[in-house]
Amino acid sequence: MAFLHSVDSFRTSIGSLCHKQFPLTRSDRRNVHLSGRTALQSSFRSSTTKPLIRPPNPQNLLSSQQIQEHADQLAEWMHAHRQIVVITGAGLSTESGIPDYRGHTGSYHEGHKPVLHDQFLSSDHNRQRYWGRSMFGWDKFINRQPNKGHRALALLEQHGRVGVTIPDKLEYHETEENFYFGNSLQSLAIITQNVDRLHHKAGSRDVIELHGRSDRVVCMHCGAYHDRNEYQQRLQALNREWFEQQELQQHSLRPDGDAELRTSDYHSVLIPPCPTCQTGFVKPDVVFFGDSVPKQRVELCRDAVAAADAVLVVGTSLAVYSAHRHVLAAHQAGKGIAILNVGPTRADALEGVVSIVAPAGPTLVAVAEQLVPPSMTTLATTTL
Repeated sequence: MAFLHSVDSFRTSIGSLCHKQFPLTRSDRRNVHLSGRTALQSSFRSSTTKPLIRPPNPQNLLSSQQIQEHADQLAEWMHAHRQIVVITGAGLSTESGIPDYRGHTGSYHEGHKPVLHDQFLSSDHNRQRYWGRSMFGWDKFINRQPNKGHRALALLEQHGRVGVTIPDKLEYHETEENFYFGNSLQSLAIITQNVDRLHHKAGSRDVIELHGRSDRVVCMHCGAYHDRNEYQQRLQALNREWFEQQELQQHSLRPDGDAELRTSDYHSVLIPPCPTCQTGFVKPDVVFFGDSVPKQRVELCRDAVAAADAVLVVGTSLAVYSAHRHVLAAHQAGKGIAILNVGPTRADALEGVVSIVAPAGPTLVAVAEQLVPPSMTTLATTTL
C-alpha cells in the first residue's frame, strides 16, 4: 500500500505540471507536399521545447506482484469495454531496443533534436546529415524485433479483444482506385505513432501508422515509393569511403532510425536521386516533426475512435497533438480511457481516465493471459 500511495503521489505531482510540459496547441493547416499530394485539415506533429521530467526507469519500477495487480486492474477495465481502440507510442518499442524521445533514457534528455520537415526539404546539407547518420543507424533500427508487448496486443487483436469495424469511405483513401477495389469495411485495432513496423512483425493486421512507415522512401518530386533497404544499399555504395572514415567514431541509435556521430562534416555525403524520375530527392515515408498527418489517416482514426466505446493508450506521453486529439475526442464523447505508461501524459488531468503506471510489455502479457481463450493460455505464456 505504501508503494501504491507513492505512485499516486507521483501521478499527482506530475499532473500539476502536465499543462506546462504539454501545452495544448493545435495547428491544423493545408499542406501541399512537393510530390503534389495534399493533406487538408490534417493534424500537426510538433515537438515540445518545454523542460522535460525524466520518468522513472520502467525496468525496476515495480515488482512482479505489483505488475500483476496493475494487469488485473487493466484486464477488469477491458472486460467492461468491448470495442477498444489502442493508441501506442515509442514507450512500447523501448523494450525492443529502439530509443524514445521522452522516456527514462529518452534522447531529448541528452539534447537530441530531430530533423524537422522544413529543414529536410529546404537544405541539401540537412539531407546529407540525415542520410549520412542513417548509414550507421538504419540496419540496427530495421532489424529490431517485436517485444512481448507487441505480441500481446497482436494476440488481443486476433481474439477480438481490441478493434472496431466500420464502413469504408472514400475519404480514407489516397486514390479512388484504392477505395473502389478495396473492401467495403475498414477494421482498426491499433493507431500507432511508431514508424518501426514492429506491430506488423508481431502479427497485428488492423494497424494504422499515424506518422508513416520508415521502411520505404517517397520522392518529393514525382511521388514514387521505393524500398528503404534498397535505397540504403545504394547510399552505402556511393559513400563507402566516407562511411569507412566514420566507422571508428562513436555512434548511438536515435529514435529517428539514424545515429549520433562525432563528426559534423557531411558535405561529401552523396545522396542517390529518386530511382524513378532520377531528378527528385527522396525522404523516408514518415511524418517528420513540423509536417502534417495526411487527412485520410486522420479521418479513419477519428471515425474508428467514434465507433469505439473505449480507448487504451500504451507507451506514449501524448505530447504530439496528432495522437492527443483522438484521446480528447474520446473523452468529450464520454468514452472510457485507460493509460498504460511510465511518466506524465497530456491526458492525466482528464476526469475519469484510468492511469496505470507500469511497464507496457509485462503488463500487457499478464492482461493477454487473462483475456485470451483458455486454449491459448499456453501459447501466450510460451510466445510472449
